[in-house]
Amino acid sequence: MNIENTAMDIVNEAIEIKQLAFKALRALHENNIENAKKNIKKAEEKVLSAHRMQTDIIFKESDGEKVDVNVFLIHAQDHLMAAILAKDLVKEFVEIFGNK
Repeated sequence: MNIENTAMDIVNEAIEIKQLAFKALRALHENNIENAKKNIKKAEEKVLSAHRMQTDIIFKESDGEKVDVNVFLIHAQDHLMAAILAKDLVKEFVEIFGNK
């Protein structure tokens, strides 16, 4: 396993999650609730993809493969955490303001 490549894949997913969350927020601002929900759903699919990557790392470690925790992996986790938070907050806005 090339941890640097996996880390960069996680960063790429995080970037897309955040972009989709902000697209949803813009759609909500324009009162396009369906588009907002569509973008949140896409973001949630990206979150699942990133979680699969994380799970692969965890399983490899639990199987005895040495996984180097390095700056790339820490950077990826930081990006993903921020992206998930953005997605969760926007999803709440869509649920609150999309039902009025």
